Amino acid sequence: KKIYKAVTLVNKSLKKNVRNSLVLKTAANCYAALGNYYWSAGMTSKARHAYEKALAHARRSKFKERIITLLGDLGSVATKEKNWNEAKKILLEAARKAEIFYKKALPAALVRL
Repeated sequence: KKIYKAVTLVNKSLKKNVRNSLVLKTAANCYAALGNYYWSAGMTSKARHAYEKALAHARRSKFKERIITLLGDLGSVATKEKNWNEAKKILLEAARKAEIFYKKALPAALVRL
């Protein structure tokens, strides 16, 4: 119930603040959590739909970490559905994005040490 309430509140906020990066990131997180709920309940098609909505919000806000995890989630959904070509395509995209992201992030993290 808490997830549905959070998603409802985020949707209301999205209507008012469509371009606000923080709202978009929050929407991505809420829909990702909803997708995880559906995934754990075995509702694959609902999980896919929630992950796709989350990914759209994450891309609009350039939320790189979330984009990578959502691609992994969608790859898992495609694998479960035995859609091997789609799974391969999605998971390779996730791997490429992760490699690029972490190559940039690691030196910055080391500087802080």
